[in-house]
Amino acid sequence: MTVVQPNSISGITSLTCTSDSLAIHNSSGALIQNLVSGGITTATALSISGVSTLTGGVNVGTAATISANGNATFSGIVTVSTIGNATDTLTIPGNLTVQGTRTIINTDELNVNDKLVGIASTATPSTLSQDGAGIIIYGKHNVDLKYEVSKAAIGVNTAFCVAGFVTAFGGVRVGSAITLHTNGNLGITGVMTASSYVGDGSGLSGISVGLETASQTVTNSICTLNLSKQDHHLILAGITTLSCQNGTAGDSHTVRIVNSGITTVLFDNYFLWPSGGVPSIPTTSGAISLISFTVHNVGAAGTQLLAGAAVDFS
Repeated sequence: MTVVQPNSISGITSLTCTSDSLAIHNSSGALIQNLVSGGITTATALSISGVSTLTGGVNVGTAATISANGNATFSGIVTVSTIGNATDTLTIPGNLTVQGTRTIINTDELNVNDKLVGIASTATPSTLSQDGAGIIIYGKHNVDLKYEVSKAAIGVNTAFCVAGFVTAFGGVRVGSAITLHTNGNLGITGVMTASSYVGDGSGLSGISVGLETASQTVTNSICTLNLSKQDHHLILAGITTLSCQNGTAGDSHTVRIVNSGITTVLFDNYFLWPSGGVPSIPTTSGAISLISFTVHNVGAAGTQLLAGAAVDFS
């Protein structure tokens, strides 16, 4: 055993060394600390200004352990401002749980190896937690891809551009007026316009093909012909003047007039007659007359009807 008198160390009278231990005594001879090379050394505080090499690892209380292989285990909270540098790579081989209200990833590209990504994940899923869940693409005008519970569908606030085929197993609906069913049927509640139609039309139903008739009963007034119809059936009485509205150049029309009582039929300037002679329509009750005309001109220059008459079929 070797005893050393360290006069330059305040509060320490002697250091006693053996082959595997170092004992520190105070001036009273009491043991202050015993350092054992092969066991565990306990101290209230330790300050090291240089490099210390520990071959057996370090335990900090019961919450933290730094092993000799470089692994660190913490059972409490680790608080750091930055992990690594911009060129470093952080690898987490196990699971990662992030608590809080917002996670920001400032990268130019995000690659996810998982085949399934969950959104609005919760231990108690419901329609409330599902409503409004989705993705937002930020820009001058944000693009939203969100689930809408009220419609039981994913809502998109922008147009889709698809280069390939679109397959819909439940049919396709455009607004509330057009439905393309899975059996190939097309339902349209409005007007369908096309440059051409293919087929013999043998399966068509609920449509009107041919002339359409407009009927009117007029007494002592102006009778205006709606030229969207081709045939006009008029029951007239008193003094009545025939006029017109709408019309398409080239369309042909017929006007069937039946007198109800003594009737005088006049024509406005829209009607043009051969040689300028206006026909004399019978005035007797029950008389039947037929007027036919073709629309010659429609527009700001004035409507012109090229007319002819066959009168008195009574």
